[in-house]
Parts: sequence; C-alpha cells; structure tokens
Amino acid sequence: SACLVGSEMCIRDSCTWALPSIAINDPAYFDNNYWRGRIWGPMVQLVYWGLREYDSVPSVRDARLNLIEQSKQLLLKEWFSEGHVHENYNSTTGEGDDVGNSDPFYHWGALLGFIGILEQGYY
Repeated sequence: SACLVGSEMCIRDSCTWALPSIAINDPAYFDNNYWRGRIWGPMVQLVYWGLREYDSVPSVRDARLNLIEQSKQLLLKEWFSEGHVHENYNSTTGEGDDVGNSDPFYHWGALLGFIGILEQGYY
C-alpha cells in the first residue's frame, strides 16, 4: 500500500476516504468542522497534480490511483444517496451533510470526480 506522508494523510488501500484537510493525528482533526478534518475537492485536485509529477515512483503512482478511486467513491456515495455534491466531506464517514456549514450544491465537490476524468485523458 502507498502512503503520501506517513499514515496521517491516508492515501492507501486500507483507508476508505483519503486526504483530510489536516492530519489524523492533529488534535483538531476530530472537530470535523469546516477546515478541521474534512475533505475538500480543491485540496484533492492540487495533491493529484503533485502526485502526477512523480509518476515514475511506484508508491507515488499507487497513492495517486488510490486517491482517484477514493475520491470517486466519496463523490458518488452522497450523489447516489442524496443527490448532492458537497463543498466538503467528513473524512471519517464520507458524509457531506453531517454539519451545517457544508453547502450541498457547491462546485468544489465535483473536483473529486474531475481528477478521474483527467486521469482518463478526457480533459
């Protein structure tokens, strides 16, 4: 399994949802409020671009592919159940509507699926 930065960022096979906004070992992670512990599409997009630059390193390539799959599953989880594309998502449960300050119709969440489109060469 591949890790981005130790086990804190959680881009590996054993993690369900990748890349919380702060490390899992940060005391503020469990606040799960706005930038504290939630997953944001723009941050995922930036990390995807960075990982793509080091594709020749097998562990980095694995991390990128895991990030794409986890992000797609996160986006589709709420889309199929609620019809929402949220601004940010709970990095533990994958829910977007578990807090009041995560907009249910916000374009940033779509970046979670856009990285897969990029990876396939469609854009």
